[in-house]
Amino acid sequence: MSKTHNKKRNVGIIFEQLVKFIADAVVKKRFTDARKCREIIRAHFKPGTELYREFRLFNALVKTRVDHVELATRILSEAREATKKINQVKLRSQKSALIKDINHKLNEDNFYNRRVVDYKNYATIQTLMNDWRRDKSTDIARITKFENGVCKWLLQEDNAKSYSVIDHGESSDPLTYKIFFQKFNQKYGGILNDKQVKILNAYALNSSNKNNSLANQLKILQEDVLDDLNEYIRSCNNDILVEKYEGVINKILTFEADDINERVISRALMLAGLQYEILGDGDEKA
Repeated sequence: MSKTHNKKRNVGIIFEQLVKFIADAVVKKRFTDARKCREIIRAHFKPGTELYREFRLFNALVKTRVDHVELATRILSEAREATKKINQVKLRSQKSALIKDINHKLNEDNFYNRRVVDYKNYATIQTLMNDWRRDKSTDIARITKFENGVCKWLLQEDNAKSYSVIDHGESSDPLTYKIFFQKFNQKYGGILNDKQVKILNAYALNSSNKNNSLANQLKILQEDVLDDLNEYIRSCNNDILVEKYEGVINKILTFEADDINERVISRALMLAGLQYEILGDGDEKA
C-alpha cells in the first residue's frame, strides 16, 4: 500500500506536513513562509468545504480512543456513513486546489517528504475512506482488513504526552490550531524560553483587529528589557559588556512595535532572548 498510496491527497498527511512547515518556519524566523502556510490552511480547511468535512472525519478516527469494541464499531459505522455523504467531485477539486497552492505559494521541493508519525495508519484510514465512497468496491477483503485495523487503532491506549507551553486561544479555530500548537510544543518546547513562546503564540493567533494588544505586549517587553539591562550594567564588572552597553541600549530604544510584521516579531524574539540571558546570567557579572 505504501508504494501506491497518494500521500498528496491524504487529508491527514497533508495537514500534518503543513503544520510541520509552519513550526519549522517560525523557529527559523521565516515568518513570511509561516504566514503563507497559515493562509493556505485557513483558505482550504475552512468550515463548509468538503475538504474540511473529510478532515474532521479523518481527525476523529486518528485522535479518538475508546474502551469498548462496541463503541469503536459504532464510530466506524458512523464515519462510514458520513464519508459517503461527502461530494466526491467537489472534494477532488478542493484537494487539487490545495496541492496547487502548496506547490506555487510555498515552493519547497521537499515539502511532501516531511516524515509523518503513524504514516501507515494515516494511509490506512484515507484508503478506507476512499473505498467507502466507491459505489462498487472491488476489494471487500481489503475493506474488512482495514476496518479491523482502524478498530484496533481506536482501542489503543492514548500515550500522547500533554504539552502546555503554548495554549491555543478560544477565539481561534481549535481544529486548525490545536494540532499546530501540540506539534510545536513537542519539537520546540525545550528550545525557546517562555516569553519567546508567548510572543509566537500571540503572533500566530493575531488578527488585524488585535494588533494593538500584541503591540502593547511588545512595548512592555521593550521597557522591561531596558530596566533589566540598566540594573545588570550597574553591578557588572565586565569591561567589554560595559563598553557595548550604549550600542545595545540604542538598538533597544529604536525598536518599534506599532506595525506588527515578521521583522518586528523577529526583533521581539531577540529582546526576549536577551532578557532571559540577563536574568539568568548572574554568574557572569564578576
